[in-house]
Amino acid sequence: MIIDNNFLTNEEKTSVRDLILGPEVAWYLNTKTCKQDDISYSSIIDKNTQEHFQFTHTLRRELSIESRYYDYLHNNVFVKFLNKHNIQCSTVLRAKLNLVTPLETDLYQSPHVDYIFPHSVFLYYVNDSDGNTLLFNEKHDGTKKELTLSKSINPEMGKAIFFDGLTYHAPTAPKQSAYRAVINIAFV
Repeated sequence: MIIDNNFLTNEEKTSVRDLILGPEVAWYLNTKTCKQDDISYSSIIDKNTQEHFQFTHTLRRELSIESRYYDYLHNNVFVKFLNKHNIQCSTVLRAKLNLVTPLETDLYQSPHVDYIFPHSVFLYYVNDSDGNTLLFNEKHDGTKKELTLSKSINPEMGKAIFFDGLTYHAPTAPKQSAYRAVINIAFV
């Protein structure tokens, strides 16, 4: 896992924030953060889980670029992080923006993996907010697991995290902030 909040300048962080949270980006309602899956256990619901809707903007899905903002965010955020940390990317599987609104709860959304095969995940926090990202000790192997918390990462504008995509992870909704926005990229 890598956590880095110094790979972009303050001016670059502000430009990314202003673009994503500005009036041009269209957001679409998703009623859940991930699909519920009791077959492959790509997501796990437990007593600490409470689903909450989120807004998304798909940048890229498999080989199809779906947003005019993809190239800018890919080159000016994702590639800069990869280059700094000498990480290879052969294919972006999916790139999207997520925006979660407040929810008054201490529960988290469904722990999940984005894909059930080896991949990596890059998350970039667009704005300062509460609503941490939770990473669990357990990795997906097709069986149901009791999850134990490994790390809780607070969102700060310009911070990025990189981790093994088979690691169960979950967002929490903000309580104090108006929203929590991230760039989410799954890749191999």
